[in-house]
Amino acid sequence: DTILDSADSTLTAHDASSTAILALLLSDYTSHESTAEAFLVDLGSTELARINEAFDARLAEASQKLIDRGFYSSDLAEAFEERIERDRDEAIAALNDKLNREKLENEHALYQQQVNVRMQTLAGEDRLHSLQQEILRYKAESLSRRYGLLQQVRDRTLATRERIYQLQAQFDNWRVTIEGTLIARITEVRTRTLDGNDRLQALRDALVRWEADNEYKLGAELANIRLKRMEASGLEHQSKQDVYRNEASQRDRLYGLLQASVTALLDGKQKYNAQ
Repeated sequence: DTILDSADSTLTAHDASSTAILALLLSDYTSHESTAEAFLVDLGSTELARINEAFDARLAEASQKLIDRGFYSSDLAEAFEERIERDRDEAIAALNDKLNREKLENEHALYQQQVNVRMQTLAGEDRLHSLQQEILRYKAESLSRRYGLLQQVRDRTLATRERIYQLQAQFDNWRVTIEGTLIARITEVRTRTLDGNDRLQALRDALVRWEADNEYKLGAELANIRLKRMEASGLEHQSKQDVYRNEASQRDRLYGLLQASVTALLDGKQKYNAQ
């Protein structure tokens, strides 16, 4: 719609501009025609005045010559005057013919220009009409394409909605299936949990009984270990006493041997000194 509105406004502006230009073209030609015809109003008046002046001078000169020669009242003067007037009329007729030819050529040129202006006006109007037809055809094609696109969009929308409904139905079925499966699994888990709790309670009871029995056995074994530790301590003390006595006996023996060695050494020195 925005594109069509923009195209329509552009065409309207172009149509108004072209119409204004065509109107100016016609008015400009009318003004040009009036100006050109105004130039032709007094065309040739100067030339006509020059011809009259020239022939008046010629007539005056001829009359003066005839008067000087004494023929001012003779037929010869009338003949000269008639000849000069005839030449004047011929010159004026030639000037009028020239002016008429120029006016005729100018009228032909103005008519040709008018024909060209009208042909250009018709061409401009035909161009505007063609543009209007193009715009109308474009609008019709655009509307047809837009309706086609709208129909395609509607068909796609309906197909999408149908697909969504199918997916929704599949999702609902899947959700029902999943919920049933979850309920069954939850029930199974709860059953297994109850069985596990029963087994755990049985294990706890067995552990309590085992701890009670084991506590008595551990007390007896601990008393036995303490008794053996006491016996081991006595044996260790006796062993230490034996080691101490053995060390004292060894010291006494070593001391006796050392004393005997010293005595023997002293006896040897005395005997050596005596010799």
